[in-house]
Amino acid sequence: MKNFSYIVLQTKTKTIKTMSILRFSDGEEFDTSVELQLMKRKDGWYVIGEGLLIPVVNLDKGRTMLKQIKEERKQKNK
Repeated sequence: MKNFSYIVLQTKTKTIKTMSILRFSDGEEFDTSVELQLMKRKDGWYVIGEGLLIPVVNLDKGRTMLKQIKEERKQKNK
């Protein structure tokens, strides 16, 4: 089983991420506080950033997922 930690500090008006490092038992470590992006790691491709870590099958699926997430967030913020 993989272990992870995520700490969030909340204020009255907004949420501030103070740490969002995922550490897995196999030695892999991910910082999800970065801007949304695609990342290639030893075990495959990931969409990572803004609190998300999503494994994807390949680069094309990752690009599709990244575009979908950005569109959904754009619609939500209207």
